[in-house]
Amino acid sequence: MAGGDAAFNAKITRGIFNGQVGPMRDAVTLNAAFAIAAFKGDFHLTLQNQIANGLVMANQALDSGAALSVLSKWIELSNAIVSAR
Repeated sequence: MAGGDAAFNAKITRGIFNGQVGPMRDAVTLNAAFAIAAFKGDFHLTLQNQIANGLVMANQALDSGAALSVLSKWIELSNAIVSAR
């Protein structure tokens, strides 16, 4: 897997957030699973279960449109900040 320039990477990201499946989404959800596991800190669970739970949550965020909604809000905010300069 390889990324590219900002436009190429944005296209990949939007595809994933719009339901595209494949190795890029797998990499994104696995990375998110580790971040979610670290943030939640369910240390009474095995590491495997923490990662598995994070993977479920990451996929739910993508599949429900919640991740796309947050991305859209970040884009809106970023554009507002740039415009205010």
